[in-house]
Amino acid sequence: MKGCVKMFSKLKLTFISALVIILLMQVAFVDAARGGVSLSSVTLVGGGEVQDAADIPMEPQFKVRFDKNVVNSVVWDGNSTCFSLVSTDNTELPIRVTKVDDTVDETQRQNIFVQPEHPLTPGTAYYLKIAPTLKAKNGTKLGVEISIAFKTTGEAPVPIQPLQPVTETLSQDHTDTTYNPAILADSATPTDSAQEQSE
Repeated sequence: MKGCVKMFSKLKLTFISALVIILLMQVAFVDAARGGVSLSSVTLVGGGEVQDAADIPMEPQFKVRFDKNVVNSVVWDGNSTCFSLVSTDNTELPIRVTKVDDTVDETQRQNIFVQPEHPLTPGTAYYLKIAPTLKAKNGTKLGVEISIAFKTTGEAPVPIQPLQPVTETLSQDHTDTTYNPAILADSATPTDSAQEQSE
């Protein structure tokens, strides 16, 4: 009987160990399947890809699509601050970041909309940046900064150079010291000539 109890204890220990290993493998599989948040696309609301485009309108509305729910109220406060619009001289422009609530329309739960508050400059390059801290409802993060380059349509304005004040200095040796009475006679006014004739 003692042999059976010992064998049963061994089997029980082996079974528990196997069960723990299976559970750990399932947790690892779920984590791997869950993965981080991934960017699916960046398009204009009216259509058209944004990455490396050279014909973006001056008042664009970008639709940034991810592979997971990024608009849920649990993560929205943080996610709404993960976007920036930057010019090539590294000037950050004011933007509006909006969503359609996932309780209103769950088909929009992967979309975030970004729009500059003021019209962009024509023919100018910009970067739409997404911070690595962007998080999905399931808790996973983007993990890397993403930068989407584009250029607005039209010609870039020609930079205007400020006018330099004109300063002309006469050199001291530029004065004419020659006396010429003929020049003086030609420059006489008619009243001067009339007075000379009457004398």
